[in-house]
Amino acid sequence: MLKPRKTIEVERIKKRINADLANVAISEETKKHLGSLLEGILFETGNYRGFNFLDWINGGCQKWREDGCPADNSKYLGSEYTRIYY
Repeated sequence: MLKPRKTIEVERIKKRINADLANVAISEETKKHLGSLLEGILFETGNYRGFNFLDWINGGCQKWREDGCPADNSKYLGSEYTRIYY
């Protein structure tokens, strides 16, 4: 039987929540709460290094450039809560 642990690595939590934020089957509302939880953990532990939108890094940036770098880039970012935390 495993001995219960009192701690968990922040990297492990971040990896798990990032996977959930990338999951298309998870609702935006749930992603909103997961992101908020992760941000709180990252800030409180001194591990916050920012985030990026998955659609932006998976082709949105390239499409934005191809379209002449319009001032309004919101359609290239994708969903507000489909993101990855660093």
